[in-house]
Amino acid sequence: MTQKYTADFLEKLPTLAVGQSDDLKIDDGKTRIWLSRCGIADGMSYEKSISVEKLIAGTWQQVKIFEGCSFKNLWAGNGIGVGG
Repeated sequence: MTQKYTADFLEKLPTLAVGQSDDLKIDDGKTRIWLSRCGIADGMSYEKSISVEKLIAGTWQQVKIFEGCSFKNLWAGNGIGVGG
């Protein structure tokens, strides 16, 4: 089963950690989902960017970044894959 997240949904979740420009919203030990606090005016590609990190060979690696505002660009995954 996959789960789908939008920026609006992620904004309502508690922030687990704060990065330089993103808030960590989901961390299941294999996948991390970050919600950007910056937008296009700040030089980002999207408003409400969502980035996905996977734990690969012991290091966190960003595997996808996308616009969280667009319904068609929902991230689908449950720690096992990246869709879009």
